[in-house]
Amino acid sequence: MRELDKIVFANFCDKVFEYTKMDDIFVEVDEHVHAHDWDGNEWQNEHELMQFIVEDCLSWTPDGHIEKGYGKVHRIESGIKNWAKVFGVAIPGAAE
Repeated sequence: MRELDKIVFANFCDKVFEYTKMDDIFVEVDEHVHAHDWDGNEWQNEHELMQFIVEDCLSWTPDGHIEKGYGKVHRIESGIKNWAKVFGVAIPGAAE
């Protein structure tokens, strides 16, 4: 992954965490985009981080859309889906 793409992805993850009020997650860039929180949880690479966002941070409707109640995160749903595809993370309920 190019350095610029890493920075764009890291900034996008920061925006997801801001919109979901998960302000204790810190995203960093070096060889990979990775993150950690105050409780000692760590996500070591882009795939793990995207998988965490899709599977643990959000709830999905049966037809593959973010459930209502996440505030501004709906504004970046297409970006979440695009990054998930890039890193091979399936969106629950979404048609392949």
